[in-house]
Amino acid sequence: PIYDEGWRQYADLLMRAHAPSEAVSAYTTALKQKPDNTKALIGLANAQNALGRHAQALDALRTARSYNPNDERLLNQYLAYEQRYGDPATVRRIRAELAESAPQNVGNLLNLALLNAQNGDTEEALALLDEAEEAGGARVEIVGARAGILGQVGRTEDGEQVIADYVTEKGDNVTATDYLLQARFYLSSRKVAEAYAAYQQAIAIEDPALRPASREYADVLFNSGQSVEATELYESLFNTVPDGVAEEKARLGTRLAESLMRQNQTDRAVSVLD
Repeated sequence: PIYDEGWRQYADLLMRAHAPSEAVSAYTTALKQKPDNTKALIGLANAQNALGRHAQALDALRTARSYNPNDERLLNQYLAYEQRYGDPATVRRIRAELAESAPQNVGNLLNLALLNAQNGDTEEALALLDEAEEAGGARVEIVGARAGILGQVGRTEDGEQVIADYVTEKGDNVTATDYLLQARFYLSSRKVAEAYAAYQQAIAIEDPALRPASREYADVLFNSGQSVEATELYESLFNTVPDGVAEEKARLGTRLAESLMRQNQTDRAVSVLD
């Protein structure tokens, strides 16, 4: 290629071909021609990350952000990487500044709340969730974050009540996703019977084509050693998986076969895998 975008696109192809070392070279060539090519900088960060070079990846994201500070997607990618491999205090500072300048940004308030919770500032975290809910209404991700934070500080029953109140308030508008949140929280507090009941409620109203609640519940049953129950559900899922999702069909087939093997039904397991 003779121009920066050509090198950047060539590097993208190298990444798709699982050749990050060569991609780094191509992205670097693109950036020599045009240092502010943010797509090349993001690509370079991804390539460096694939090679385990986290400091170099972070430098690339920092540079990309300096050229395009108003790109929210880039900001979130940079902050997530900075939190994991750089300076968490910087992330909190930037998110706090954004909360002041853009108080309606629910996603930022939610992330800032979680950062405060991780830092041990529970009351500030809960206050930020109040702001997020005021700005964007009661959302499942905010409810989940509030319950999770309460659970982390030993207020499990309060977390359960937060979710229960949310589900009740939604009334006829409750979704399978809402019940899945409830089921997962019950599982985290080892209330298995309550979790299973919530899964059943999610299954009753789930998307009949994708069946996300059934898939998750089958995995829960399988991981808890309830092979007979898991087999029944995996078999139903395996036989009704939509066309065009071969990867999921293969996963379900593998799990179904494993469940059958646990019951010494070897012939049936082999027939599933054939």
